[in-house]
Amino acid sequence: MIDWKITSRASRCYFSDKPFVKGNRVTTFLFRNKEDFVQRIDLLEGEEKDPNFEYPSVILGRWTREITDPENSRKYQQEALINAEECFVSLFSQENQPEIDVFKQLLSLRLEQKRILRAVNFDENEQIQIYFHPKRQMEYRVSTKLIDSELLVKIQGQLEKLLLY
Repeated sequence: MIDWKITSRASRCYFSDKPFVKGNRVTTFLFRNKEDFVQRIDLLEGEEKDPNFEYPSVILGRWTREITDPENSRKYQQEALINAEECFVSLFSQENQPEIDVFKQLLSLRLEQKRILRAVNFDENEQIQIYFHPKRQMEYRVSTKLIDSELLVKIQGQLEKLLLY
């Protein structure tokens, strides 16, 4: 069983400990730690370039967003969807791993629901759904293998924390 120890967005920068304020751009890294747990860190944009910053060992995905006023729920929802899209695309630059496939599958379903991705073909032999991303003019191959229901429930809650502020 995969352990997911993902927290919601931090209120302070992981590296500099500066508080996040409206207008800051924050880069989020999703990674596997030494104990093999999937975790996230949030940094003020550009701080990952500091020579004293050490990248986590295995980065699974990353995205950048601007901190907005949480009172503006429409913009908040749009930004959460952009985060999901950026995370989905970034997962394809990583090595195939079981948890990456789960993230891809869950994110692809959400992005298809929001009409960001379009299902174009299904390969029954390989159990792969092919999605087309019109804005990027790219196709993405996503595994559709059955996910254990207990794991799915556990991941679903963590995925919401991961993508929402």
